[in-house]
Amino acid sequence: MAAHLLREIAEAAQEDVREGATILPALAECTGAGGPALDLALAYGLCARHEVDRVAALDALLMLAAAGNLDAPAVGGHLRALAADGQVTLTRAATPLRDMVAAGARLSTWRLLAAVLPPLLAAPTPPRGTPDLLTLAAETATATRVRIEVPGLADVVARGGGSRLVTEARRLAAALDVTHVK
Repeated sequence: MAAHLLREIAEAAQEDVREGATILPALAECTGAGGPALDLALAYGLCARHEVDRVAALDALLMLAAAGNLDAPAVGGHLRALAADGQVTLTRAATPLRDMVAAGARLSTWRLLAAVLPPLLAAPTPPRGTPDLLTLAAETATATRVRIEVPGLADVVARGGGSRLVTEARRLAAALDVTHVK
């Protein structure tokens, strides 16, 4: 079903289609894991143009996380690919992800962010919104005390300087104690 609705959900992020992603909670209510089409639909929903669609994506993520059916790294993988290709506006994902943390899904959010960040950090010019995701990643890594390696993080920290990107990368590195992560 998610594959069938993917075009409409994608239009909520890429066009000015309102309520294109409001079907996501209904899809999340289906039993079992949703698979790649649902994971991609959730990534689009997180970056939807209209708040109603981003809230629907958040609700679906929370429902799946509560049921133990959320593949956070897969959703994060789709989000990073969409952002890297310029298919979505990454800054839109920060609020629903922050709300996901506030709702108690810290570990799921951290796992999703850990999947999103590596290619963004490796980009010559990371997409707008990357520092916001680094901030949230540092907060969730600290709160969960779960250490997940983030490739490319040490390289950004090593750049030095006082840009927000480097500052937030340092925060995440300190939260992870990168020198001890294998």
